[in-house]
Amino acid sequence: MKKILISLIDLILNPIYGKKQFQSFFGLLYSISIKGFNLRHRSIDDNGEEWLIKKLHKYFTKYHSKPLIFDIGANEGQYAQSLIQNFGEKMELKSFEPLPETFQKLSRRLSSYPYISLYPFGLGDSPEVLTFFTSSQDSTLNSLYSKRDDIVNRYDGQTQIEIKCLNEFCSSEAISHIHLMKIDVEGNELAVLKGGKELLASQQIDFIQFEFGSRNIDSRTYFEDFFNLLNDNYTLFRIMRDGLYPMSTYNYDYEIFAIGNYLAISRKINLNDFLKS
Repeated sequence: MKKILISLIDLILNPIYGKKQFQSFFGLLYSISIKGFNLRHRSIDDNGEEWLIKKLHKYFTKYHSKPLIFDIGANEGQYAQSLIQNFGEKMELKSFEPLPETFQKLSRRLSSYPYISLYPFGLGDSPEVLTFFTSSQDSTLNSLYSKRDDIVNRYDGQTQIEIKCLNEFCSSEAISHIHLMKIDVEGNELAVLKGGKELLASQQIDFIQFEFGSRNIDSRTYFEDFFNLLNDNYTLFRIMRDGLYPMSTYNYDYEIFAIGNYLAISRKINLNDFLKS
């Protein structure tokens, strides 16, 4: 059916394929398709993250009494707030935010919850101190990588932040298993995962949510890098508003640098049990 549909579309559009005067039209189709792929949606309640949190809550309620959740790149606590609304005290949450000003806002929002631990540093593949670029316009733009387009996303400050290795942190805290790890660190997601290679190899992280988008151009990382790192032990999906789109085989078409959220599920997890929960 798919091949027939493509053949029909080709038959209709072939006369205008590759023509200069129709590039605006195809640009419009591309923009529509990007949104159709559930990319460029930043809000938790419309990009599929809220759907996933509710899904995980149902699953963990059945299989784990108090899941351990890592929120890496917690910002001001937007994601954590959704976790609180869905899980409440039936979780243990560890939130990591390296930028001092943002960490203060995070602390004001979350420090009163006894089941949440806050850490004023980031996670990566090795312990180090790095320069962090900041924007007074929008804290969600803060990143280890300076945006080349300084007209749209202008950075007006920078500071030094501490990074710790994920494996080493877990070892020091006697953490052997993480039920959910969410990573939103504006282009440094792959480094965080590489810092947890031991945990990944033993599949001691059940679910990994990570962001991939324009910042990966700045960090020079590709979706293929994530796929190669995770595929042996995890099944990858794009998070949709109402479910998960499987990405079981790598395809160059996945290299779309528009912000989207992805989920890696440990192959130890029974997918049918999770999807039916």
